[in-house]
Amino acid sequence: MLHVFIWLFGAFLNLRDFSLLADPELLLVYLISTLFLAVSFYTFYFFVVPQFLEKKRYYLFLLTSCIALVILTFIGYSSLFLVKTIFGHSFKNFYGIYSLKMHLSGMPVMAIAAAFGTLFKVILNWLAEFKSQM
Repeated sequence: MLHVFIWLFGAFLNLRDFSLLADPELLLVYLISTLFLAVSFYTFYFFVVPQFLEKKRYYLFLLTSCIALVILTFIGYSSLFLVKTIFGHSFKNFYGIYSLKMHLSGMPVMAIAAAFGTLFKVILNWLAEFKSQM
């Protein structure tokens, strides 16, 4: 339930303009953007932290984190381009506006979601360990 509450709260905070709800294209872009924040969060929560950070494999954790953020950002933007292309009815020049600057501008948001996933997992593990010692 905590995860559901956090994502509903986060989705509400991310919704800056309620007029998005009236435009199917903008609503889909908003939903995909929010979905990819969740994908970043849970990639770190379920995979990166348990496989590397919890096993004290810090260099692999950093390397995997960087690679995951690059890939997740690319897939996220590709998904958004797909929505724009479907609503625009043309696949011509699909990645025409994609640039390194655009890619790098999306990475901090994905990194924040990943950091929250990491912190959430670390804190929950710490609380479980603390509780088991009592």
